[in-house]
Amino acid sequence: MHKNEDISGKCQTANDERLSRNHLILVVDINFMIWCEGVKIKFDKNNVKTLKLSDFLKSVFQFVRFYCLMSNSERICIIATSLKNCKILYENHISYAKNNLTETNFCDEAYNKLIEFIDENKTEKVMESSLSSAFALALCYNHRIRNMYENMNSRIFLLDISNQTYVYTNQYTQLMNIAYNAKRNSIIIDVFSLNYKIQLLEQICNITNGLYIDNSIFSNINCTDHIEDILTQTIIFWFLPSKISRKYFSNTYLNDDTNIAVCSCHNKQVDIAYICSCCLAIYCSEKDEQTKKDRISCCVCKTRFTKPLLRNKTLSDLDFTTI
Repeated sequence: MHKNEDISGKCQTANDERLSRNHLILVVDINFMIWCEGVKIKFDKNNVKTLKLSDFLKSVFQFVRFYCLMSNSERICIIATSLKNCKILYENHISYAKNNLTETNFCDEAYNKLIEFIDENKTEKVMESSLSSAFALALCYNHRIRNMYENMNSRIFLLDISNQTYVYTNQYTQLMNIAYNAKRNSIIIDVFSLNYKIQLLEQICNITNGLYIDNSIFSNINCTDHIEDILTQTIIFWFLPSKISRKYFSNTYLNDDTNIAVCSCHNKQVDIAYICSCCLAIYCSEKDEQTKKDRISCCVCKTRFTKPLLRNKTLSDLDFTTI
């Protein structure tokens, strides 16, 4: 009798090891200067409400709690990114039985580290978040986890709050390299832009077969409840299903835009453009909007361009008599 129980226990352990594990890396944009003003979301009938940081964090941890109920084999990593740096707030299995943690202890631990991270990154300078560093940290962490466990299905989920002023143009090359690296390692990247639609982030999602949704999805929702409740329901509906289970759902969000090149100067899609030969940054015009003159250097890699006068001259126009 005891021998049969031991055999069944070993078989169950072997089956558990063969089960595919889901690994979620949640990247949260904590840009202090943007959260000081709040994120304005437009609902049905031109009803505009402001999302505060406290309400946003409530929705984030509600999403994590629902993710914890998916399976005991799930694993989660929470990364916070801001203006200067990024940091891992929590990483472990979400099974509280294995970690001897209660739900309250887990949320308190992650929440306290998040508050410390916000205090460390307070600044009065308005700039874009270090998203490329956060994604690079996520890929490095994922590489370590895949070396430890087999059959690991990984995905990265970004909650972005960038505005129309900072659209990650200075991080274009790094983000493109990260996107193709994630695709090579079968990692999908999902993005939910709460503030402004970023074409570059949509391209990253298309490259990795991920899901991109912006705040226009709220335009048909009548906000009669608390804004954090609507945000929580939206995040759970679109981003809770894992990579494998998505094929059984019909909640695919179809974007009208195709994967066309996006210029670094205006964040617009272009068919014909000027390309920097060093970093491959794309410009829709060779004129600088501020100076109304030809571009002297690339705004991404700072490489100086050739002068238009020398570039446009032909060999017959040159005067060799003065040499």
